[in-house]
Amino acid sequence: MCGIAGILALTQTIDPTKAEACLATMLDRLHHRGPDERGQFNGDRVWMGNTRLAVVGEENGRQPIWNENRTVVVVMNGEIYNAPDLVRSLTEMGHRFSTDTDTEVLVHGYEEFGLEVLDHLNGMFAFSIYDLRKGKVIIARDRFGMKPLYILKSLSVPGDLLFASELNALKSVKGFSNKYSPEGLATFLGSMYVSEPFTAFEDIRALEPGCALVCTAQGQEKHRYWDMTFNPDNSRRNEADAIAAVADVLPRAVGRHLMADRPVGTLLSGGLDSRAVSAAAWAQGGTGRAYTVGYDEAAFDESPLAAAWTKALDREHHVLRLGEAQFASIVPNRYAGHGQPYGVWVNSASEALAGEIRAQGYKAVLTGEGGDELFCGYPTLHAANIARYYRYLPAPVRSLIANATDLLPAGSSRLPLSFMAQSFAKSVTGDLLRSFYGFKEVIRYRDWKEALTPEAYAIVGEIDPAIAFTQYRERIEDWPLIDQLSYIDIKSFLASCSLVPNDNAYMSQSVETRIPLLDVEMAELVKTLPLGVRFHATDPKRLLKKALNHYLQQSAPDAVAALGPYKKMGFEVPTTVWINGPQFGPVIDHYLSRGAVERVGFFNPDYIERILSAQRTGRANNERILQTAMALQHFLG
Repeated sequence: MCGIAGILALTQTIDPTKAEACLATMLDRLHHRGPDERGQFNGDRVWMGNTRLAVVGEENGRQPIWNENRTVVVVMNGEIYNAPDLVRSLTEMGHRFSTDTDTEVLVHGYEEFGLEVLDHLNGMFAFSIYDLRKGKVIIARDRFGMKPLYILKSLSVPGDLLFASELNALKSVKGFSNKYSPEGLATFLGSMYVSEPFTAFEDIRALEPGCALVCTAQGQEKHRYWDMTFNPDNSRRNEADAIAAVADVLPRAVGRHLMADRPVGTLLSGGLDSRAVSAAAWAQGGTGRAYTVGYDEAAFDESPLAAAWTKALDREHHVLRLGEAQFASIVPNRYAGHGQPYGVWVNSASEALAGEIRAQGYKAVLTGEGGDELFCGYPTLHAANIARYYRYLPAPVRSLIANATDLLPAGSSRLPLSFMAQSFAKSVTGDLLRSFYGFKEVIRYRDWKEALTPEAYAIVGEIDPAIAFTQYRERIEDWPLIDQLSYIDIKSFLASCSLVPNDNAYMSQSVETRIPLLDVEMAELVKTLPLGVRFHATDPKRLLKKALNHYLQQSAPDAVAALGPYKKMGFEVPTTVWINGPQFGPVIDHYLSRGAVERVGFFNPDYIERILSAQRTGRANNERILQTAMALQHFLG
């Protein structure tokens, strides 16, 4: 796990001394991602470097890494989990390895397979390979976007392009233009996160997951080497067979993710996904400790469920009791760490836990991310399934239902019943893709004229934030509805709201997160399962639940009872309680006081005042809007 950065000047000449200094500055900004070592390649057309967190090949894995005759060089962020298999096969083909790190398989794999080396990789990665003989650079990102990679192209910055693992590294470049991207800001207002490939800046884009950028003196060409294209195998229609297949893949996927020179911990909540991952890890001899965030506010505290799980499996468990004061102290720096607006407050809890994990000597942990996306766990999928029929109700009936949702109690969770009911009843249209976005929409597009100043509306007002989803319409319009929406959750929400921000929070404390449920073997299996097996209209994530039960019956039968009834909770922070508190309340006021809002000039102060007052008095649950507004106030302020 590392940070990488680079400068390409394949079509023009730039000052090598300035390029080296620019790269060094970017690597300075990435030090937290790799505090163990630092390496830099300085050529006459290509400069690239790495800050390394040594997890695999601790003693001799320093980057950049070369092939035998020093004609191919690579820098990588991430892990290649099938590296042991690739080393064996490439050695049989005549390649000679000089390190114990997984990164080296990239240079030898490239020698053997060229660009098709990407098809052989099972891992999370962002890397840059430079073929000196051909004058070619390949910049690539893993299938799901677990590792971030940003590309800067600008007439104001010398070179063809610059790349880096974090936006803040690119923002440090002399000549960088901070002109905002209307699309990026629009998707943020609608979603609490900027949806890839957009960023908050016009000149920077995220390289799409599953893509490589091939760069030569003739130009740049994007190559899509993988996509989550569902291809049902009708021979898997039997649910029992599908359950057995998932249960069979689970331990292999998790086992690969235990590859490290020291124990790998686990993030454990009371939910299904992390319990599945931890159980499979421990059944295979994993010795890492489980980590959970706990709160004194019982309604938000999953630590008792997590503790029951570790007790049943006789494993070591550590709970970080996160209080209001510690949380409030983290929020501002967490905003800054992203380099662009990101509104989800729970990301600050992730940083707090990451600091605790690092203090206890761990460099890597397994997470349960990806389970909801692969196994249809989100309630919005089920809402969309209902919306196919609901949209045919007479307009007056739908209007009556929509008005009735305004009478529901505000609720205290991050996704209260009132929000979900209102989102559904007020979003369903004939365009189900737009409706699906509406189920998740934060500051609704129709409210922007009220929520924003005229100057802000002039920047973003012409852009429906649903572009975050509709940009994929042509790829998926002939698919079944649930497949379309699962694809969008994977392409938009998973990478932009979950994987990359989580990576940013944990790597701020030099901790690597690993995601076994997104293992290539698991993803390829799920792609072949018929929709009727993957999706159940009334039982979210039914397949994974049954597969875990099946796996436990074989590997840890004493833990079956501890699994118990599964109720989806989600990782939350008790901010509905803390928002009026003595520590977090002033943080809210710092960003959202009338004076602060007027000074930044993006939001209408009357709108923010009304939204904040309704939240603090319990008349409405506006947390998602407040999270969005605070993050943007910090970014623009």
